[in-house]
Amino acid sequence: MTKLRLRRRSNMQACLALGSALLAGSAFGQDQENPRPADPGWTAVIAGAPPSMTPEAFKEAVLADLPPELYDRNTNFTRHESYREDAEYKLVMVFHGANDIPPTDQLCTVDPANTEEVETTQPQLDNIMESTGVTAAFCEDGKALSTATDKVTGQATPGQLAFRFLVGDVVKQLFPDGFSVMPRPVTRTVIPAR
Repeated sequence: MTKLRLRRRSNMQACLALGSALLAGSAFGQDQENPRPADPGWTAVIAGAPPSMTPEAFKEAVLADLPPELYDRNTNFTRHESYREDAEYKLVMVFHGANDIPPTDQLCTVDPANTEEVETTQPQLDNIMESTGVTAAFCEDGKALSTATDKVTGQATPGQLAFRFLVGDVVKQLFPDGFSVMPRPVTRTVIPAR
């Protein structure tokens, strides 16, 4: 009887150790063996960190929830015929209060080193009674190729499923044809009156 208990305890400890190792290696969806590349072909600009996190930690949490295909130069838009090596591409995401949407035409001019210049209310990610909005743009040389907005009501802090869905939904809006296709800028067609 004692040997059986020891085996069970040893098996349980081994399972817990394996589970902890797997969680540590995949915190926020990251794989330790396959870290994000240094140059995926674009720069991320993340603004609107909640008061409970530093801007750097918040940015890292958001980037960890982006689809891995967006980082892979073998599968992302950098293989598309519209991609230009000499262009500057930015993925800008601004988290804000649900009713304090920043102008999308100004997102592409945000300096990655100075995200504080985006004037918006801080999101209340841990407040179950509030809504958090995200406004995003994918930019080429300071001009938006695509924009997106979304919001979630209730608690949605980094690491939670609601937060991952919010980030994922916005990024899918930015790349409606898939991550391997360069988004096309929205153009308005003027139909002449007859």
